[in-house]
Amino acid sequence: MMNTDYFNEAFKGFDPRTDKDAAMKFCLNAVLMDRRFADLKEILPNDTDLGGVAGEPNWIIERRNEGETKGYENWPQFARFRAFVDPDSYALAYSEFFCDKTTFEKFVSSAIQAYCDRHPERGQEVESILQILPR
Repeated sequence: MMNTDYFNEAFKGFDPRTDKDAAMKFCLNAVLMDRRFADLKEILPNDTDLGGVAGEPNWIIERRNEGETKGYENWPQFARFRAFVDPDSYALAYSEFFCDKTTFEKFVSSAIQAYCDRHPERGQEVESILQILPR
């Protein structure tokens, strides 16, 4: 039986009770499982107009461009990305996670690598994302 998630391969596991970055892991796993690579590609570049990617069960990855503050007053100053999973939909000890662009790119890179390792025949699907990520 094939695993239905990418937590182990992408993030070396997932513990919803202790992982401070559980919201980001959860959201990116959902992106991989739903093969929402076009959305992921749009949220990565600097100065994109796309403010977020969302899905079920009530999760979102949001981004803000450098220097934007209006509407982001509750974000830490360093943060460019926020992952949030509605606690009424899925119980995580840390339902919200903020990170800078470099950290987000590392998460995405790990997730995409796990996807490619499991589905080498689908490499074309994620090639455009790999081109955006720093090497």
